[in-house]
Amino acid sequence: MDNDQNDEDDELCIDTVASCPITPELVDQLATLADLFLGDEEAAEAAMAGFGWSDLGLEVDEARFRTNEGHLVYGTDTFFMPFAYIYAVGSEVMVEDFWGELPGWSSVKDHTRFKAVRDEAVAVFTQRLGPPEVDVTTDGADQKRYAAWRRGGAAIVIGEDMDSFSYSQIEECVVYIGEHPADAPFPEAAKLEDFLGWSA
Repeated sequence: MDNDQNDEDDELCIDTVASCPITPELVDQLATLADLFLGDEEAAEAAMAGFGWSDLGLEVDEARFRTNEGHLVYGTDTFFMPFAYIYAVGSEVMVEDFWGELPGWSSVKDHTRFKAVRDEAVAVFTQRLGPPEVDVTTDGADQKRYAAWRRGGAAIVIGEDMDSFSYSQIEECVVYIGEHPADAPFPEAAKLEDFLGWSA
């Protein structure tokens, strides 16, 4: 293998982390949505529109709204909002830096930012909502952190998931909001990734 090929492979190994900030104002808006239980789709959409979120010109067909910060949000009976991705630019999956070039997003070639952005989001939620009821980290080399807040019969969860649009080849950090009975325990750490589902 020649040096040019080695250089190309090295370039593809650089981890690009794209992120969109979690602000205190956004946390307050997400808490409002959780309190609506999201079961009433019309009420949830009216609330999102009332926040100033837009449903026009969305870059991903399945997205429902764009937050004021730039996040794309998904789901009907649940709410699913990625705020960070990690990937290799130049690969078959991510030919160009799609996420890093969206309005409100930025990207860096520093794989350590992925976990840092996740932890920063947990810190902002904790400042606004108090400590999470659950804050756990999975075992193993690639440790994943999940934090969850209960809001009556709903839950807000921050965690790491595999992006379904990339056929699970790109990892993402997300905020999930969905129904969760007030007396139901949260899954153990290893099963919390399965908890982060959304319906189109």
